Amino acid sequence: MHAGHGYLLAQFLSRANNTRTDEYGDRIALLAQVIAAIRSEIGELPLGVRVSVEPGEDSGLGLDDLTELLPRLAAASPFTYANVTTGVRNTYVPGMATTGPPLLESVARLRAALALPLLVSQGFRSVTDIEGALSSGADLVGMARPFIADPDFARKVVAGAERSVRPCTGCNEGCRTFEPTGSCSVNPELGPPGAQFRPAVPLRLTPVRLDRPGSVAVLGAGPAGMECALTLARTGVEVVVFDTARDVGGQARLAARAAHRSGWQKIVDHQRDQLADLGVRVLLGTAPTPAELARFSRIVLATGAREVAVPVPGDLRTLTSTDFLHQYADVVPDAPRIAVLDDGFGWWQGVSAVESALAAGAREVTVITPGHGFAIGLSPENRTQLMNRLAGAPLRVVVMNTVTATTADGLRLRHVLDGHESTVAADLLVTVGERLPYRPDIMPADGQSVLAVGDCVVPRRIAHAIAEGRAGAEAVGAEPL
Repeated sequence: MHAGHGYLLAQFLSRANNTRTDEYGDRIALLAQVIAAIRSEIGELPLGVRVSVEPGEDSGLGLDDLTELLPRLAAASPFTYANVTTGVRNTYVPGMATTGPPLLESVARLRAALALPLLVSQGFRSVTDIEGALSSGADLVGMARPFIADPDFARKVVAGAERSVRPCTGCNEGCRTFEPTGSCSVNPELGPPGAQFRPAVPLRLTPVRLDRPGSVAVLGAGPAGMECALTLARTGVEVVVFDTARDVGGQARLAARAAHRSGWQKIVDHQRDQLADLGVRVLLGTAPTPAELARFSRIVLATGAREVAVPVPGDLRTLTSTDFLHQYADVVPDAPRIAVLDDGFGWWQGVSAVESALAAGAREVTVITPGHGFAIGLSPENRTQLMNRLAGAPLRVVVMNTVTATTADGLRLRHVLDGHESTVAADLLVTVGERLPYRPDIMPADGQSVLAVGDCVVPRRIAHAIAEGRAGAEAVGAEPL
């Protein structure tokens, strides 16, 4: 029975919300009556009650409140077990910035307060954390999103194969959009009703070749390229991955460098480890020569996209968001006033530049956007949790403006509607530019097939890259090798 997350029954439990002076001023009264009514209908069948810790000293339903209320509730209207979680609407599904289970350190205290079986939930994604909760007194651990990322999570863990678990990154994207159905950004095998996989089609750059057996070259070790390679390798196909970068991961590795976005490194590490376990050769810091490519029967391009610099005339030092994320820890101390020119879509490139600047100690951050708001592209949960993190930060947002020029100590702005001009002081400008596909010219050898997947087709999100990587492998596998 749900009595958490700020909904009606939780409001009656809360000191902040329940200020009644009648019998329901006893905060457990209504919930006790509901439990008794349910019990009268179901008899001795198990009945669990879900409650939630609401963070904040003045929340009215903190850990102190629950350790007082739960024993009283169990005595007044017995129930079978307690399911304890945290948060209210838009925070009870924690985003990537929450790197561990919020209740893990509170399990022992909950255990001491309650004689009933205890189920703790939220943010559990690793065997270490699960075992930590169980050893502290929890009887059960509740999980949801990790099973969306990998339905075989439990089976793999029991078998001692945690390394093979496809990790939930906590991105709160596919699983929280419901348009038209819930999905998962990192699990390409989760499709909508009626589909075996997430729908994806690679771009075929040459006709199907049927007369050239051999191995497969994948150019690009980002999410799309690695997914393609590991899918092929699992079917026994010989595959070699090339990348000019010194590390695998592509845009996901870059995104993981930002403050509060390290969850993306989990999927990068998973794909890298799976390639290693499958014996796939990954050649980094190099590009294959035409002669090297000629010996492969199939080529899959997964070379990603590159951010275009926004042309802003003037004297102020200017970096793309890509360059800034690579070096913000070194740049910000010497440029404490950071300006971020967003592209108006309010997506993570601009948001991550802001949070990274603040994490590096920026004295002041100004966001300039031609759009009507800040972080407007994020899901409601991600946006709410972002705003909670930014509360009190030295952040200013200037909407419906663009930058026309820079000076040695700031920016010149123009309102996109009325043309009004203004200025902003800054030591460094970070621009969020368009990302364009990067697809090297490949001259196929006789009988050689070429496909393209991921951002080198058109830049999108990681869900598309991973799904197209898998689909590209399926397309190659459908050809005789």
